[in-house]
Amino acid sequence: MKIRKMLQQALPLHGFEQLLGFSKDLEQARIRYEQCVFGPQIEQFGVQDDKNELIAIFVIKRAQNGIEVKFAFIVHGADKTAVMKQLDEYVSAKRYRQVSVALDETWDNKVLRDMGFEQVDQRFVKIYQYPIYLVFGGGGAHGAFQTGVFDALKAAEIVPQGIIGVSVGAITGMSLQHLDSTTAHEVWGMLTTQKVYGTDEIGKTQSEFAQTMARQLVTRDYKSKDQLFDLFLPVAQKELVNPIVKFSLITTETTGLLQKIVTVDKDMTPEELTQWVVASSAFFPVVEPVEIDGKRYMDGGYSNDLPIQVAIEQGAKEIYAVDIQGLGRIRAVDLPSDVVLHQIETKWDLGPLLDFSPTQSEFNMRLGWLETQKLLGKLYGLRYTFAWQPDYAQVSWDNLSALFATTELTMQMQGLLGSEAVRLAYQRLLERFVGQSLTTDAQKGLATLELIADYLKLAPGKVYHPDYFIDILTSRFEHQRDLSAFNLPEGEISLAYAVLHPETILAGVFYTLMHSQLEK
Repeated sequence: MKIRKMLQQALPLHGFEQLLGFSKDLEQARIRYEQCVFGPQIEQFGVQDDKNELIAIFVIKRAQNGIEVKFAFIVHGADKTAVMKQLDEYVSAKRYRQVSVALDETWDNKVLRDMGFEQVDQRFVKIYQYPIYLVFGGGGAHGAFQTGVFDALKAAEIVPQGIIGVSVGAITGMSLQHLDSTTAHEVWGMLTTQKVYGTDEIGKTQSEFAQTMARQLVTRDYKSKDQLFDLFLPVAQKELVNPIVKFSLITTETTGLLQKIVTVDKDMTPEELTQWVVASSAFFPVVEPVEIDGKRYMDGGYSNDLPIQVAIEQGAKEIYAVDIQGLGRIRAVDLPSDVVLHQIETKWDLGPLLDFSPTQSEFNMRLGWLETQKLLGKLYGLRYTFAWQPDYAQVSWDNLSALFATTELTMQMQGLLGSEAVRLAYQRLLERFVGQSLTTDAQKGLATLELIADYLKLAPGKVYHPDYFIDILTSRFEHQRDLSAFNLPEGEISLAYAVLHPETILAGVFYTLMHSQLEK
């Protein structure tokens, strides 16, 4: 079933009846409907069933902050509640604040009351709310990224009505119940692996981390939960004093790996909240599961590492979901048409998963701020960040032939640019790096320079000035060290080599940029 705008003229009403009674009988309603003058303020919408058959008609009048339903007709026997829900979703998707209906006084208003309408004087009115939710996923020591996201959203006056957290996201969420990140900054400024787990290191590389997990499974030498409890209790004591945002967390029952949703209420004690947060962040097998009321719980990421669906079920209409490269289960989302989902993440490495460092946390917090600013359209870029939208179309693939004609070295590479295989390999290289499809010359040119910047190990945690970005890249040039990163072979570059190593094209781009800068 779907609702859509229709032909703006009265339609035949054979087989229809009034869905909402604006007149005493159908004939009177039909006459008034046929006299309706459609225009910018008065429009007609139809509801179609799964066979694309028209089953309902709504005529609405736009008003300040909302709409007024002027007429509503439905095919005999069609589901009135289902049809009204289509109107409800349309109103919500358009972010109208209210819907009003003026029924004939003899008409039964049950359908409206069932949909949440209330009588105000001679009208029935429904007020719409659009709760904003933050969803913080799991990801251990990457969690400071979430605090950076919150700071950027708050600076943009985007204030959540609800926060849902998993694992470290539960820790972040607990610390933001007053919508103030002071406590979160303090926590990330002092967290170390020693303070969290009582050891200097869990595993800073993937192989070391895997070895630690295997060793923990065999030895069951669990890290102390008491240390985590003592860390989080002061935060819970502070944040439970008159919290101003709804906060829920996810943990996992060890039996069946079932999701457990816990929502803070006025009766929850700091000790209880701390215990649930420890349960949500008890990453097995590093930390032993937590027993609460006879059941054992462990890290929420084992059941739902990014609980977007939970936010939808709690009534969220706009969701900012923060994915911080956790290892947990990501559940499929059934996104209603009236819910707006913003997913915030970074392609940059956020560091070791369970090794905490204030320095790394500060960097991650900065990345969270920058990625959110880009989402909000206040900053720009694909992976790197720019003060305004760069345009480097001159170094996109379609313009490389002219660019390569400017130096003797790159003239020898021009033959490679005619190969479709090289072009596709180069395109895949760029798209893997930025994590998205590239369709315009401006995007391809920007991705090219950003990838060169990555090869040159340019810091990602800064805001760059587009006019000076090429100068910054060329200033890092040290011939032997920098060009060697692009896998240039000895002698001529063969077609087969360029397909396997499309980064050699990047070397040509970089060389021409350096050459043009040296000529200035």
